[in-house]
Amino acid sequence: MKRLISIAIAIFRGGSLLASPSSHAAEDPVVIALDYLDFMNYEKAIEYFDKALKDPILLGAGKSGQKGIRVQQAFAYYRRGLFEEAVDALK
Repeated sequence: MKRLISIAIAIFRGGSLLASPSSHAAEDPVVIALDYLDFMNYEKAIEYFDKALKDPILLGAGKSGQKGIRVQQAFAYYRRGLFEEAVDALK
């Protein structure tokens, strides 16, 4: 279902289904990371989740804002087979 929604959004934006998520450079790192996650580019998703976790606005949001990002990052680590990193991301 999530994949269908992502495809619909990509079509609505006027983008191609083969478009790279990096074309969303003006957006925040969480959106870019989630796009990479949808495209199964877990390495790039992890990179952008790291950037999001260093964002002063998100740091000001407290742990509740960071928790969701860390869970998504842990999932990306898990999908890459980096199980220890996945556990560390949740700490």
